[in-house]
Amino acid sequence: MPSNPVIRCLPVGIVAIFAILTGTIVAQVVPASRTPENPAPEPPHPGQVLFGSPQPAPKPAPIARQHDEDARMEGLIAAALDQKTDLNIKDKPILEAFEMLAEQTGVQIEVEAGTVGLLPYDAGTRVSASIKGRPLRESLIALLRPIGLQFDVENRRVVIRPTPPLRRCVERVTWKELALLERLSTTPWNDELAESLKFQFQDSPVTSASVNRDTLLRLARNVGQGTAAEVLEQATDQFGWTWRPKGDLIIVLPKTRQIEQQLQKRISVDYTRTSLEDALLDLATKAHVALRYEPGTLASLSPFIAERFSLSVENMPIRQVLELMAGQTGLAYYIEQDGVRITANPLSSAGSAQAGADDTAKIADAIVRSRYTNSVVGQILLPAAKNKPQIAFFIRENDLSPEMNEQRKALLRDFAGQSVQASLQAMTQPHD
Repeated sequence: MPSNPVIRCLPVGIVAIFAILTGTIVAQVVPASRTPENPAPEPPHPGQVLFGSPQPAPKPAPIARQHDEDARMEGLIAAALDQKTDLNIKDKPILEAFEMLAEQTGVQIEVEAGTVGLLPYDAGTRVSASIKGRPLRESLIALLRPIGLQFDVENRRVVIRPTPPLRRCVERVTWKELALLERLSTTPWNDELAESLKFQFQDSPVTSASVNRDTLLRLARNVGQGTAAEVLEQATDQFGWTWRPKGDLIIVLPKTRQIEQQLQKRISVDYTRTSLEDALLDLATKAHVALRYEPGTLASLSPFIAERFSLSVENMPIRQVLELMAGQTGLAYYIEQDGVRITANPLSSAGSAQAGADDTAKIADAIVRSRYTNSVVGQILLPAAKNKPQIAFFIRENDLSPEMNEQRKALLRDFAGQSVQASLQAMTQPHD
């Protein structure tokens, strides 16, 4: 039986993986060339990184035939992952290493947006690997596991993304945290390992730490066999908790609290005349949280807001962006265990449980009417202090004095008039 790879972390941020394994080399998979009959697929979404020659884009076909073609292509990629190959990467930046791997094997590799940003040195994280005559699948696992990554076969390519606990770290991790993740992902769960682990329970009194630990270990024993990471995933899920590494600790916290922390990720976005649904989905993707809507939520908005939404922010927490969107659209959002819920009626969950149906309907109707009679007309942004989020305040029409409202409306009329006049002049100018 081949020996396990020996892994060590070097001071300059090099992950060195030396798996000197014996075996034979099988012919590589050669990617299909691009021709007019065999075009390249659409480019990846912004933030994704794609390496290797793309597989041919499917031609329009009935759904059944397309399904068969997709299954066939995924089968070819799965077969390529089982082919034995040699991997020799020496001190290369991680994205360059993936590019070399794609060129060597002919398998298209996509790095999911935000993945390298979680590594200790971002795209500057360097890797080394020497593997001989082993299946590509094993080589990828040996390369990715020490840095908390995993891969899946999707959309005719190999997609590299963070493991769930790494993704929950939100920000860059340290080598110590990656080492803890690797230990948990390679060691079977047992009582001896459990006793050696240090847990910290957030949003819980210190006096409850012992009780919480006993509860977690009891749930873990009931899970059964598996790696420590797999057992922790299932055990915490049973109690509405989740977990992630922090230094040499395993942080255990409620799922809702974890989602709140993911929404603190700072982003810069520019939505100009964008579908509101697309903008919300983009935010959910950036935060790596699930998004769901109450029935009729988007239909309750005017087409102008729903289809031509505009918002531009720089270096702002995602949760604050959601607050801005709520202020502009009148929607509300709730953080729940399974993600973020968007609703048009802030009383849809709590209000209906505490008030009669008639009272709830009246209050909800008043809220909807106030959205139009006291709309948001401005915003004040306060400069952010060092390492502090920027603070935004919305200004509604009733917040201004009658005189200021009249000045505001006059300015808007003047601006609109000037815009119309300029457009008419441009239309009447002679053209060459």
